[in-house]
Amino acid sequence: MDILRSSTQQGALNRSVIQQQGLITEAGYTEQAASYNLMQQTSGVAAQAQTVAAGGEEKAATEYTTEANLYNESATGDFISAAISGVAGIGSIAAAFATGGASTAAVSLGGTLAADTAAALGG
Repeated sequence: MDILRSSTQQGALNRSVIQQQGLITEAGYTEQAASYNLMQQTSGVAAQAQTVAAGGEEKAATEYTTEANLYNESATGDFISAAISGVAGIGSIAAAFATGGASTAAVSLGGTLAADTAAALGG
């Protein structure tokens, strides 16, 4: 009888240990599930932040493109202005050769010197 009673007690002890291990395992799974849920929420927030940042980067890129286009237009205007000034300079040089230099003196040195030069040239 003692062997039977000891065996019954041993069985009850084993059953109790197994139940505790089951509860511990279940608590671990519950904790792990909560951890995964938290990671999912965190990644969702990070994804939203990246989406917002991407929108800002896209807007900045558009603004940089617009600015670059404006600089190109400005450079074209500067080129055209320089070409017109060059043509005017060539015209001024041609006029100087045609008048023997009197028009250049009148343009570059002012009216008094131009009058003196014209008087010296007999004009």
